[in-house]
Amino acid sequence: MNSFDLTLSIAPSDKDLRDIIGTDVWYKIKGELTTKHENKCQGCGFSSISNEALQMHVISINEEKPEESDFALLCSACHCTQHLDVSAKQEWVVLVNSVRSQMEIVRLNRAGKETLSESFNNNDIVELRLSPLEYAEKLKETSFYKDDKMKISFTDKFDWK
Repeated sequence: MNSFDLTLSIAPSDKDLRDIIGTDVWYKIKGELTTKHENKCQGCGFSSISNEALQMHVISINEEKPEESDFALLCSACHCTQHLDVSAKQEWVVLVNSVRSQMEIVRLNRAGKETLSESFNNNDIVELRLSPLEYAEKLKETSFYKDDKMKISFTDKFDWK
């Protein structure tokens, strides 16, 4: 499986594109993506038979033919990495630095608090003083260098549905 790049970013609004192309077309495309990727998140490989557990993410918008925009199928956690501004405002995430990949951090979070706590205790994952909201604001600045070492871990406010 070719993994989706989980580098933290602020992507175009999925809702705005869904409003442009309509919900029928949106869900048709999502169905095609779900079949193509066999109900697996392109970020971390999470597999679900529930249509609600995986979300369609807009990578880039094709202005001329919006229904032919670039999409990915992501679980809610991997989707958070692509909408850091929204995730930060909702207080779903904390900013961390880690020797582990973002995919591994998502999997550790999904496995539960004990598994995740072990990585924090071993200093494999270290929470940073910079808040996710501060980092998201810096990402919006075109002159700011995007740091691929920054990752997110999830708070108790995040719904793992």
